[in-house]
Amino acid sequence: MNISAFEGLGYGSISVSQTTRFIVGSDGERVFGFSSTGEELWTSKVTGVPKRSALSSNGVLYLRTFPGHAVGIPQDGADIWTMGPLSTVMRGPLIAPSGNAVFSDGNRVLVLGAQGTILFEHLVDVDWVSALAIAADGDIFLAGPTANGTSTMIRISTNGEQLSTTVVGHIHSTAVVLVGDIVVVSGSDGSSGRLIGFGYPESDAVEKWDVELPWYGTSAPGMPSASLDGHLFVGDGDGNVNSYEAESGKLVWSSPVSPGLPLEQSTSIDEIGTVLVATQTDLVALSPEGVQLWEVTVGEDLGSPVVGGDGFVYIEAQSPDVLSSVRAVCRVADISGQ
Repeated sequence: MNISAFEGLGYGSISVSQTTRFIVGSDGERVFGFSSTGEELWTSKVTGVPKRSALSSNGVLYLRTFPGHAVGIPQDGADIWTMGPLSTVMRGPLIAPSGNAVFSDGNRVLVLGAQGTILFEHLVDVDWVSALAIAADGDIFLAGPTANGTSTMIRISTNGEQLSTTVVGHIHSTAVVLVGDIVVVSGSDGSSGRLIGFGYPESDAVEKWDVELPWYGTSAPGMPSASLDGHLFVGDGDGNVNSYEAESGKLVWSSPVSPGLPLEQSTSIDEIGTVLVATQTDLVALSPEGVQLWEVTVGEDLGSPVVGGDGFVYIEAQSPDVLSSVRAVCRVADISGQ
């Protein structure tokens, strides 16, 4: 299996398009744009330490940096705009169907255009936004803690109107995932991981199911991924990848990937349903039925895998390969991964 390393580019997250892959520089100052063949196209210096990026259909790479800036970079790397300083508690960016970017800044939700213009902002009744998601119709779903110790989920329309508020419960919410008409809040209650599924009619959400995951410590499981056929995939504290029916919360299968060691990173799914998950050192591919297809050692302290449209899977690692790409021919159900 071919692994290519882009040394020294391990900060933040990776955004991938059909023609260009954007890699956030590990020196904490620069973002690098690469062609699909690995040619460096541009380098741009940004304010703060790059943490998360998302590529929009409007050609802008949106970026969140620490300790609190929103940044926009056009595909040619020129004419960068920066908003901030904002709070140190930010989430996003996520890309709306319109191509605009959604950020949270403390308890404020911002929608930004291609030039960094604030299209609308909305204050929400949480201490701070801990999780964000965008529906296919553009509605924004968020979750966050409140003063009474519970977590609340809020739905906002594309024009900034708050549509509903739902008390999730006494959990630290870390992710919101949308699967058809089901909204899943993921997090931890301090003793176990939790997945809570809500049906979303036109009014307030209705809790449909609540699943506990083995989890240890004060952190929470990585963000679940969702398949087109309505299944969720998430790692747990015992080293298993679990598949659930989003409609019912029913466990479909559980596959031991890293027995005894927690799977802390988010899972990813490619276009044919292959589930990708990172252990502490390896990238593992599972079939939609939970059968392990291949496993490759990449490095140490792996990030979450990102599936690109260019035939590669991208993943961050500290050593020996800071950023590695694995040929996506491995998506084929072939145990050799060739």
